[in-house]
Amino acid sequence: YARAQSKLAELILDGTIKPLKGDKTGRLVREAALQGDMIAETIVALEIIYSDGANDRDMTVAISKIRALASQGKPRAQFILSALIDEGRANVLQGQSSIDLLRASASSGFLKSMKVLGLRLLKEAGSDQEISEEGFRWLRKSADAGDRESQLYLAMLCIDQSNISKLCKK
Repeated sequence: YARAQSKLAELILDGTIKPLKGDKTGRLVREAALQGDMIAETIVALEIIYSDGANDRDMTVAISKIRALASQGKPRAQFILSALIDEGRANVLQGQSSIDLLRASASSGFLKSMKVLGLRLLKEAGSDQEISEEGFRWLRKSADAGDRESQLYLAMLCIDQSNISKLCKK
């Protein structure tokens, strides 16, 4: 039963299925969170963060939970915390800038982080070739791991951008 709850929570967090508030799925996820399931705890925290009626205390507790999981090196939590920082919902703490969190998550093999980090670095690189190359490497890793969006972005970059085309040949 606990394994099924954990798998359900994972499917919700990955976006494979969507929870409906107040339904049996939501109850199962909340039960798993109370039992200490990390993925379920993250989902419950995100529910609080993105709900209309959340008060400051609830928001602080929810963000603290995600920050704690990110500090433990959990790649999903690092990815989520990075997004919360970018959205202005969470503050940057020492060593936890949005880019640093994405790098840590991507380095752990989290595919979404690889793609987002690659695209973000490419967008922000400007004329900085080193940053462009790092962004390209992350996007390529994501594409090589089978991420279809990354494959598409990579193909478009290799066709459209002459400064990136050298990297495409490697």
